[in-house]
Amino acid sequence: MWAREFDYANHPLDAALATVEAVRANTAPMLRRLPDDAWTKEGTHSESGRYTASDWLRIYSEHLEEHIEQINRTVDAWRSQ
Repeated sequence: MWAREFDYANHPLDAALATVEAVRANTAPMLRRLPDDAWTKEGTHSESGRYTASDWLRIYSEHLEEHIEQINRTVDAWRSQ
């Protein structure tokens, strides 16, 4: 598990949250500048196959929520011990 390998339990929470905020703050303006035709382009992801900008945005937008759910499950498991 990456969390154990990278010792996330001892990583400063403020630094982690600042990283998320900085990445999101950088991504939003980039997306706003994309021309309309960028959304119709597609490529091939080495694991997922066909991949479009819309696919990336959907996955990117869900990613943080998935981590929040993972953190909540971990905290619940820790509290039940």
